[in-house]
Amino acid sequence: LRDDEAYINRLRETLEKFRGFKPDIVVHFLGHDTHAWEYGSLSLSTGFFGTLASEVRDFAEDVCDGRYVIIHGGGADPEITSRVLQMVLDALV
Repeated sequence: LRDDEAYINRLRETLEKFRGFKPDIVVHFLGHDTHAWEYGSLSLSTGFFGTLASEVRDFAEDVCDGRYVIIHGGGADPEITSRVLQMVLDALV
């Protein structure tokens, strides 16, 4: 959970820097090899990815009328993929 919070805080800082660019659309390459149970682990939880999508969606709503596209980059474990994508979908609905 500590890693989740640190990563989200970093994301928020980065999005604030992007705000000045006034993007027309946000394109998000979303991989989850950073999940705690994946090979490139940053020890991020499954729930983190829903929070991530929600944060980026809120940013896109604020700066570019909600134009937000996610390109799924995956990870190696199909079970984690299923769980992460469900969290992302739930966060966006």
